[in-house]
Amino acid sequence: MASSPIVPLYNGQLSNSSAALYTSPTGVWTQLTKVLAVNTDTSAHTVTFHIVPNGGSSATANISTNAQAVLAGQAWNDPNEYGLVLAPGDAIYGNADTGSQVNVFIAGFQATS
Repeated sequence: MASSPIVPLYNGQLSNSSAALYTSPTGVWTQLTKVLAVNTDTSAHTVTFHIVPNGGSSATANISTNAQAVLAGQAWNDPNEYGLVLAPGDAIYGNADTGSQVNVFIAGFQATS
């Protein structure tokens, strides 16, 4: 099984509706090593993340972080997804209570079978 060094998987802003941030490609297993949320606003906001199985959608049953507050102007290192493995086709979804105010960076290892 070949693996990569830690690579960036997603870098962008959360919207106010749950959306796929990263989907593990066909034949690739991905271990999450970093999920960082940065609130660029002057008010606190909340973030929610889901680990969604291949072919699924975000739902209460696959929430991994639920409405976590990120204070105004602060960064939050999410410990809940650290080390989780996404099988091929699995995804991490995310959203904030307000769109375009919280930036997210996700990184991880990728291995091919």
